[in-house]
Amino acid sequence: SPIQFSASTSPKVVATGQELSLNATLLRAGASLMNAEVSAVVGRPDGTLTEVSLHDDGVGGDSLAGDGVYSAVLTPDQEGLYQVSFAARGTPASRPQQFSREAFAVAAVSDGGAQLTGVYGSRGVDTDGNGLFNQLAIEVGLNVGSAGSYRLLGVLTDAEGNRHEGSFFGPLTTGGQMVPLLFDGSAIYALGVDGPYTLSEIRLAKEGEVGALPLEIRTPGWVTAPFGFREFEHSPISLAGTGSAVGVDTDGNGLFDRLDVRLDLDLDSADSYSWSARLIDPQGREVGFASGSGPLGVGRQSILLPYSGQTIGQTGYDGPYTVADLLIFSSNDSLIADRAFETEPFQARQFEGYISDTSPPSLQVDLRPGFLFPPEHQLIAIQATVTVTDDKDANPTVRLVAIVSSEADAGLDPRDLPNDVQEAALGTDDRAFLLRSERFAAVRSYRVTYEARDSAGNTATRTATVLVQKPK
Repeated sequence: SPIQFSASTSPKVVATGQELSLNATLLRAGASLMNAEVSAVVGRPDGTLTEVSLHDDGVGGDSLAGDGVYSAVLTPDQEGLYQVSFAARGTPASRPQQFSREAFAVAAVSDGGAQLTGVYGSRGVDTDGNGLFNQLAIEVGLNVGSAGSYRLLGVLTDAEGNRHEGSFFGPLTTGGQMVPLLFDGSAIYALGVDGPYTLSEIRLAKEGEVGALPLEIRTPGWVTAPFGFREFEHSPISLAGTGSAVGVDTDGNGLFDRLDVRLDLDLDSADSYSWSARLIDPQGREVGFASGSGPLGVGRQSILLPYSGQTIGQTGYDGPYTVADLLIFSSNDSLIADRAFETEPFQARQFEGYISDTSPPSLQVDLRPGFLFPPEHQLIAIQATVTVTDDKDANPTVRLVAIVSSEADAGLDPRDLPNDVQEAALGTDDRAFLLRSERFAAVRSYRVTYEARDSAGNTATRTATVLVQKPK
């Protein structure tokens, strides 16, 4: 339909005794639609209803005649949510059919209990006395007209656009006062961005019988003092979350003699430090161990872990490799990290000491039951137990290759039923399927073959048999 109808209240939040504007826009194909009947039914917080007529005549609450915006003014006298149902009816001059449209809006009405004064301040809060700020408190000025419980929510933005959220909830007495919004200091440190920080959004609400009633929303753009991120709560030694891993070929033969891993740290104290860490593959198997020591300064520093390429190559385990069980300590501070850094996906064959994997996996297959009896043409569930090991690959892949019967599937006898093998997904690691218990020779056999393949492409196959005959 070309007729469009929308409605709203203005402002969204108003105090009791102040004017609330009801506005409804009625358009036909983008042009103002005149001479319609527009009204609103206002549901008040106490459950009573009030009907209001809206006009597009430039009189009273309507700002401009003939612009397609129908308006009325209401003066709320109760605190709470006002729910407004708008309706438009009429007959356009260009078409004989009548039309009707509906729209809905909500307005929050408070008793005007508090207002933001636009006065702000900032301070660090050290709750444990260690000299670092556990919280950043943004003091927000309020003028409280009526005592009650209030909610204050704020968003703090750093120079890189990261957002921090702080809040206050509690009772406030009347009068002017500064209310603290508390922001987590460790979260500020974790992002590593120095201040000043900007108070980009603030919301004030009062708790009423129907819940939190919005009072005011502002985007003040107020800027804090120039805090440094290192002033906030953190460990004296912390991982920066960055690093590098580089293969080093010292003899020019195209194979890496070392894997040099550098880790970036943030340090509070200049001191002599020692460090060590294991290097593990994706399955958690150790492929190397390295350690080091030396003097480090304050702030962003890096340490070197030189892993032996010979050791990595001899294991035959491919990456990506993880620096695990990292230990860093000085005379005063220490850090232990289970997982510190992950390298790119290096291959074991890139390192000295690598020996090509030419050995296939070891594969064993056991089928239960191994005998089907009596041969009365019923389908029997078979469970395969497959055991596979490999000297290099901890998890070789397994797949069901074939199930072959010693007798034809059908046509051997009038009693012969077809589809003797069912629910077997060939080419997958399927270890449960159905076999038919029937035979026309003295013995029928089902030969079930599995294949195991390691990461180097070596394969092994094993066949186990299910017999249709009476067990001996």
